[in-house]
Amino acid sequence: MECGWRRGSFGRAAIASALVTVSLLANGVIAQEDLDDLFPQTDRAEAEAAAEEEPLPPSPSAESAESVEVEPVEIIPLPPPSRSAIPQPRPSVSPQLTVPVVGRSPLPVQEVEQMARTTTVRIFSGRTAGSGVIIARTGQVYTAVTNWHVLGYGTLAVVTPDGRRHKLLGQAVQLGRADLAIVRFRSARTYAIAPISVNPVTAGDSLYAAGFPLYGASGTTLEAGIAGFRLTVGRASLVLERSLVDGYRLGYTNAIQVGMSGGPIFNTQGELVGINGRTAGRDPGFGAYVYQDGTVPPDSLLSVMVASSWGIPIKPNTIP
Repeated sequence: MECGWRRGSFGRAAIASALVTVSLLANGVIAQEDLDDLFPQTDRAEAEAAAEEEPLPPSPSAESAESVEVEPVEIIPLPPPSRSAIPQPRPSVSPQLTVPVVGRSPLPVQEVEQMARTTTVRIFSGRTAGSGVIIARTGQVYTAVTNWHVLGYGTLAVVTPDGRRHKLLGQAVQLGRADLAIVRFRSARTYAIAPISVNPVTAGDSLYAAGFPLYGASGTTLEAGIAGFRLTVGRASLVLERSLVDGYRLGYTNAIQVGMSGGPIFNTQGELVGINGRTAGRDPGFGAYVYQDGTVPPDSLLSVMVASSWGIPIKPNTIP
């Protein structure tokens, strides 16, 4: 059987051999005298002649293409990929952190008062008393924070919002050099925990200050237990960049009384932002308004300081 483009007595193999030989000679791969070993003289002459006569197979022309019958192919469209088959971007996972929310609406006063009533405790120290606030629970052990100066007058006990009296577990612990201390007590009962705000107080913020005044209309309130609870409303008047002695930085207009020391200061979301510590109107000559580094404020600021009650700001990392 002959190929459609074969001429003379040479087939496709002979033509290929001739072309290869010419290429090897042109590129210097073999010498002329080596040809006798590859082809006999007669075959070589025929191959060279065939190479000159035989053209390469022509490329298919448009005419030949038209003469070829192409069997039609049915094109079946693929279904669109399902959404599950398309790689989806992975959602960003953020740590479970409390993020400050700008412009939050304040809670009704009744809700803030309920938070204050259910978390504020009264701390007895000998024949006097101050206030505190529950901030944590581990099992049956509760932690409350108060002022360090509340605890130095005798045997200590904590009276919870249900009126029950609890002995302290271990010793009270002062927090650094600040007028703050933590106390712990044990109870199988469930008490509310005051949430600590992550948002710093700024001047002008509305604040609620809670605690148990030591004196009432007829004398001390020591026998009244928790009946003398008080909540006052005011605003932050000063937030100092540098602390006063004992860590006081938060000035506010709320009227607090002796006995409310150690009690909580809440923002309008019912979150703990500070601890009461000093009543307003103290004599500057006794060192109440001296910075921690020993310097004193200018007279223009001192008047506002004297007119303000003072507390110590609280943050989530303040309490170990």
